[in-house]
Amino acid sequence: MDPAKLLEAADPYLFNLTKSDFRSYLKEEGLGELVIDELIQAITLVNYGQDLSIHSFVGGVSAAGADSSLWSVNKGNKQLPENLLKNSNAKLHLNTEVREITKNDGENGSPTYTLKGSSSQSLGTFDHVVLALPLDAMSASSRIKFNNFGTIPPFDFSPSRKYHRTVATIVAGHVHSKYKFRTQILSCTPDNWYKSISLLHPTILVVAEKYPVYKIFSSEPLTESQLDSIFTERHFKEVHDWLAYPEYDQVPPQLPSFILAPNLYFLNAIEWAASAMEMSLISAKNIALLISYNNPELNAI
Repeated sequence: MDPAKLLEAADPYLFNLTKSDFRSYLKEEGLGELVIDELIQAITLVNYGQDLSIHSFVGGVSAAGADSSLWSVNKGNKQLPENLLKNSNAKLHLNTEVREITKNDGENGSPTYTLKGSSSQSLGTFDHVVLALPLDAMSASSRIKFNNFGTIPPFDFSPSRKYHRTVATIVAGHVHSKYKFRTQILSCTPDNWYKSISLLHPTILVVAEKYPVYKIFSSEPLTESQLDSIFTERHFKEVHDWLAYPEYDQVPPQLPSFILAPNLYFLNAIEWAASAMEMSLISAKNIALLISYNNPELNAI
């Protein structure tokens, strides 16, 4: 199964949206140029760092994320996975890198998989493995090595599937007067050096007791001159530079599959339809159902 079949099962219209660019779709829906260029494009730039050349389905997901009635969990969304883990009684290996996956022949054609870490130590042998990482975005040196999969690799590292770079700069300090009393500033111009400037509240940073904390999204690391153009004084800076989500300016000829090999699943396949926490939850439930369907004895778990 792949994301295309999942979308088609929900509604064929959803998958068809991945085949057209968002700007053309908005025009066909009768939206005016100013609304498209100054409102909708500002939303796609802050959410995905990309203009309206993205496909229409991910554009719709981006627009939905602009709704002001979105909710978050008091004291942090991280409590959701923490409590799910606690209630599952699962064994967790934090800060444990997986560098190799070896396929072992199993009974009735159902393989198992042995995982090894960075120093080649065995992490155990498992009946099912779910990969929850963007395989497309990994460099050759950091990719997981797949052993005993025959001549066909379990994943096609297609050059047509590229990830978009996003830099999030967290700064505590005071801004120039033109930025004061604004909780969020969005850019509607793709080539602007920042995509958004947002006041973070609430925040867990201790320094926030004395200074406002801002988050700036950009496509490149910010220079000192650029930061000085926003802030009159800075007392804290933290930079997160990562390949955050796919480039959506063109849809790959074929979306990657949720199933890489028997009992080996790929959660991040859903990202090529749209990247969002909610989409990852849909993918995770889909994979859990696939495992449960193929293993009725797990239904009671």
